[in-house]
Amino acid sequence: MKAIKENNILLAEFLGWEGRKVYVCDNEGDNARYALSFKTHIGNIIDTTLKFHLDYSWLMLVVDKIETIETKDKRTFTIDFYRDSVLIFEYGMHTNEIIFTEGKGRLLNLYNACVQFVKWYNER
Repeated sequence: MKAIKENNILLAEFLGWEGRKVYVCDNEGDNARYALSFKTHIGNIIDTTLKFHLDYSWLMLVVDKIETIETKDKRTFTIDFYRDSVLIFEYGMHTNEIIFTEGKGRLLNLYNACVQFVKWYNER
């Protein structure tokens, strides 16, 4: 569960959603802790309720951002996803397959490919 939370935060930050540290607790005042609150397309969301791994409408925000990136040297990216695999290609002078995931179901494959892409992109 920790990896999912960290990956969802990674995707939120990739979208430009700024997280700020807030203090949260349940209705009885128990389970108090610090969390990150993100201002999103649907309002303020704390880190444990980010839904990129569960909801295509959330994940498509990441897909759209990936596919609109244009690097300084005019390279672009395209995502092809199928029932049991996802490929992310980099286009420029040559076409390169940079991410490939398979075998875990369509939504999870796309989620994992997006996470891998953002990690790869951030390291460049």
